[in-house]
Amino acid sequence: MSSLKLGKEKAIKKRQERAEKWLTVKTVAAYLGLHPGTIYHYVENGTIPHYRIPGSNEIRFAADEIDQWVRNN
Repeated sequence: MSSLKLGKEKAIKKRQERAEKWLTVKTVAAYLGLHPGTIYHYVENGTIPHYRIPGSNEIRFAADEIDQWVRNN
């Protein structure tokens, strides 16, 4: 296999790993066993760590921060 192809495969794998670390409202709700509306409520109150994507209404959560939040709450 060429080194160019190996480099592409590594880049794709790295991108997929990074994408898996960011969760949507729906994913966090399922993970925590809560309704998505509850997650939005937590976001509005600043109860749960989250990030807003600039230029959109989308919200994302860092998987490791959600795990830590669960442990601490």
